[in-house]
Amino acid sequence: MPDSPRWNLALLYDAPDDPRLQADCDRAAALAGSFATAWKGRVATLEPAALAAALADLEAIHVAARRPSWYASLAYAIATEDPAAQALLARTQGLESRLHQDLAFFHVELCAWTPERLAALPADTPLAPWLHHLHYQASFAAHTLSEEAERTIARKDLTGRSAWVNLYTQVTGGITFDVEGGGEGLTRAELGPLAESPDRALRQRTRQALEAGFAPHRSTLAFVFNTLFEDHRLDHDARGYGDVTGFTLRQDELDPAVFDALLEAAATRYPLMHRLHALRARALDLDDYAAWDFSAPAFGEEPRMDWDEAVEVVTAAFAAFDPDVGRWAADYLRSGRVDVSPRAGKTSGGFCSPGLPPDDPFLLLNHAGRLDDVFTLAHEL
Repeated sequence: MPDSPRWNLALLYDAPDDPRLQADCDRAAALAGSFATAWKGRVATLEPAALAAALADLEAIHVAARRPSWYASLAYAIATEDPAAQALLARTQGLESRLHQDLAFFHVELCAWTPERLAALPADTPLAPWLHHLHYQASFAAHTLSEEAERTIARKDLTGRSAWVNLYTQVTGGITFDVEGGGEGLTRAELGPLAESPDRALRQRTRQALEAGFAPHRSTLAFVFNTLFEDHRLDHDARGYGDVTGFTLRQDELDPAVFDALLEAAATRYPLMHRLHALRARALDLDDYAAWDFSAPAFGEEPRMDWDEAVEVVTAAFAAFDPDVGRWAADYLRSGRVDVSPRAGKTSGGFCSPGLPPDDPFLLLNHAGRLDDVFTLAHEL
């Protein structure tokens, strides 16, 4: 779909070398320096009104830093092989690392604001707009390290965790696939329709092409995954979490019992998936049902929807829910904030990347005309 919409990142900055981008980076760094001068060593003993002022200052730093790092991550997501996008991402990640180091003191000192202390505040406290945030931060107090340790973690993550994630994205974003009878130089997203073809031989060749494309990178990607997991585990051990899910569950404000119930519910219902595939094998009349049959259309070829048709279906569905929502969806999809088609170097899958007001989110898709792609559009909206 060569004419399908792409992101207009000029809504944020004109280019990676836009002077406004560097000015925002400099402003964020300056605000962080002033913040440390104003508040370091005082957070634990601040009166509620003063802490509210400090939190407002902290918000201003995050607002100033958000747009450059957001622009960099978006530019990289659609051009992972572009040296300019890679350099900008590294530059803004360096800024984020410096800010985390400069602000580490605040989160360490904030541990003095315990849930009990927060609960004792009157209903009309100046901290009312930030109470959820403060309770949320308090939940991490027992796992917060010293200021120097937190600064060290922020420093090492720049060349550690963040660098490994960037490497994974860069490697996987650059892989292309050749499918006999299906095309050459295909992206991972473009394999989707071939994997759902009624032609079983084509499905098998597509699966084999997928495996062949990843094969040269198998060791690298496994090493990246194992390194990231070990970094995660060591960080959890240092912070005293019970297991490797501890931080993530707390971050998502989930009770571990909910997570355990989800795992148990899934594991005890594996037979349902086995029954499903047995029924699919019967519907497809296959005695040798294989991995490349998992997405085969069991009852004939599924309908296809190009981008314009998908937009019409989804906006109509939104409008049926509420006419204002339907109008909003139609306007948003013409706003330059949606990147539709798969192409080499673009991140696979789909996501909605939020900004901070007044910036609207940006939507990444890899629409290849499947019904699944239509559902992805609706979901991300």
